Amino acid sequence: MSLQLVSQLGLAPIPRILKTEAYVEKQRSQYPYLYLWMLGVHPQFQGKGFASSLLDPLLLEAQKEEIPVLLETSTLQNVSLYQHKGFEIYHEYQPSRELTIYFLRKDPS
Repeated sequence: MSLQLVSQLGLAPIPRILKTEAYVEKQRSQYPYLYLWMLGVHPQFQGKGFASSLLDPLLLEAQKEEIPVLLETSTLQNVSLYQHKGFEIYHEYQPSRELTIYFLRKDPS
């Protein structure tokens, strides 16, 4: 966790953030996988294929290596995008009323 984040959020949410991060880490596979840590497209460019342009090379590499791709998202709109690419939700975690984390996986076909 960066000092900049702490300065912006304060100290109060740190235990919850660390607990959530530990939970997320436990959900990941024990076997080899590729992990999509972050993918973002500026709102002005969403819906124009940029996310696919960024995601497809990773999916091709995973297919070549015959290993799954794992990711998490807390946005339902993102869940739809990833499901369109063949990902499936394998777990959901709700650390608070305001937040649901969706765990997605795409196995090599």
